[in-house]
Amino acid sequence: MSNGNLSQSVTEKRNESNEDRSQAYEPCVLDDIARVRELDRKLEAEADLKQRLEALRREVVTIVGNMSTETSESMQQTAQNPTLNLHEQLNLAFRRVALLKAETGRLERQLRLLSGDGKG
Repeated sequence: MSNGNLSQSVTEKRNESNEDRSQAYEPCVLDDIARVRELDRKLEAEADLKQRLEALRREVVTIVGNMSTETSESMQQTAQNPTLNLHEQLNLAFRRVALLKAETGRLERQLRLLSGDGKG
């Protein structure tokens, strides 16, 4: 056997060995890629939920802060014009806060589920 044939034979054996290895690892690699993609999707969803949750929290804080101002203004208006319905205005403000709290709770549950706490 000449050096050329020996070299070709060794190269063929290496190629066969590499093909065997790549076929053996391919399902593992594909599983890893799928897991990484799924984790990436979950991280993106979690980041989106965190942003939405933070925006809702800021909105709740703003509404609660504004409720104090609205209450004072409504009381002044009611004192000036007793026909205004302060009770109705307060109910509307409290309903807005309740809706925001419910949405915040829903987003927190989704966030816990995505983060793997399982306490959804």
